Amino acid sequence: MNEDSRDSASSTVDDDEGKPTAESVQKQMERYAPDVGYKYVEWDLMKAPLTEEYLIPWSSGQNLRLSQMSARPGSEFQDWSVIDQYATDHYRSLQNLPANPDPETVEDAVKIIHEEDSSTRVALARIARIADNHPEECSGALSDLTTDLVDADTAVQAEIVGISETVAETHPDAVATVVEELFPLLSPTTHPELLAAVVRVVALVAEHDALAVRNSVPKLETILTEGEPVEQPALRALSKIAKAHPDAVIPLAPKLIKYLDQEPDTLTLSALAALGYISKPYPYVAEQTIPEATALLNADDDRLRANASGLLADLSTEYAEQLRSVVPQAIDLLKDEDKKVQANASSLLARVAHTNPEVVAVGTDSLIRTLDADTEDVRLNACWTLGYLNAQNARDRLAQLKSVDPSDSVRAAAVAALTMLNIEDCPHCNRICDANEVEVVVHYPERVNWTCSHCKETVIKPLE
Repeated sequence: MNEDSRDSASSTVDDDEGKPTAESVQKQMERYAPDVGYKYVEWDLMKAPLTEEYLIPWSSGQNLRLSQMSARPGSEFQDWSVIDQYATDHYRSLQNLPANPDPETVEDAVKIIHEEDSSTRVALARIARIADNHPEECSGALSDLTTDLVDADTAVQAEIVGISETVAETHPDAVATVVEELFPLLSPTTHPELLAAVVRVVALVAEHDALAVRNSVPKLETILTEGEPVEQPALRALSKIAKAHPDAVIPLAPKLIKYLDQEPDTLTLSALAALGYISKPYPYVAEQTIPEATALLNADDDRLRANASGLLADLSTEYAEQLRSVVPQAIDLLKDEDKKVQANASSLLARVAHTNPEVVAVGTDSLIRTLDADTEDVRLNACWTLGYLNAQNARDRLAQLKSVDPSDSVRAAAVAALTMLNIEDCPHCNRICDANEVEVVVHYPERVNWTCSHCKETVIKPLE
């Protein structure tokens, strides 16, 4: 491009003495104003006023939030501005804004936020900096801050959402009461940085109060295609919501399933968790995940192995036949270094053994050794599994557990297993009952009941 094609305003002045006027300075700043947020510009006082070199925009010195900018030191040769999209200079205000403002000034700052001038932005930056060190002092201001949030400027929205995020990290209950005000920003049209912050707030609240963010699910669905940094907190939020309200997340199951073979592993991890919570009450939703979840049993990340084995355990009650091929891997996972993986694998084996004991019988010796596991759930599941297998060689060890295990639940499971090992004929119909087909209920430490699979009569035996 020819140099003469540059904007002619860059080499002109506006008064007869060649000095810049307020109007000319404003026009110069308007040329470099950011589209959104704030930008540093440097005034080179050694250059001729209003020339191309006089005002230098810093392409790397941009931020969506004023509170995250700082007043850079000037000199007799250099000065600075921090301008917003309207070319308003906030540099002097930033100079006067402490890095750690007095938390008692929150109330005064809140009174300013609805004024339609630059003082609103500085007031929000003050509250944001207070929240960094005293989040509890800002929780009461959230209701005022989030009023009419959807109509605010993007940079103002970012500051308010940033304050909400900081408060939510330690006081999610305070944000739960206003979080719905943020839902309209859960949109592909929202600025990416702001959108990611909103999703993080939803995820933080979801860990504390899933009901408060349940209505965000349709919005979260629309942004799952936005990629990082939105996907990960969105999936984390969905997993927390699914834990408390699985029915709300069912419509998203097809999208969640697509994450099971994607990078990075954190996406798969959250998607697995969400599908696991959904599959507990609605196993049909996750049936098609069995191949992918089975492959993840060999993952290096113990969290992936834990979530995959947990999902398969939840599916094993309904789809035990389809999970027969997973049994050898589940037996090996009883020795996994991760306790959650051990517990989920033992749960899967118990459920498969209930309907297909012959498939799990190869793991009898491993299950007997598992009765010494540190984890209560592992020992409990092993007891039930050995009962379903009618593992007579486990009788002595089960009897020992019945007497000495520190957990009432494990002792009750040992009673159930021994009951199954002792069942031969039903005293009501005289028919032989298979151990895995009787229904055993232990009312520890009073009695144990078992129901014949043929005549459906119940046998009641007191516990010694």
